Amino acid sequence: QPFLDAIRVGMPACAGVAIGLDRLFMLLSNAPDIASVNAFVE
Repeated sequence: QPFLDAIRVGMPACAGVAIGLDRLFMLLSNAPDIASVNAFVE
């Protein structure tokens, strides 16, 4: 409920850039897809 109340009042401007460790490992190991380096694949 507090989150919904905050949205009604107005959220502050925010942005972010995050590559994530799984994507970094994918690039470093030249993996074909992210599933091959992700520890939590379904």
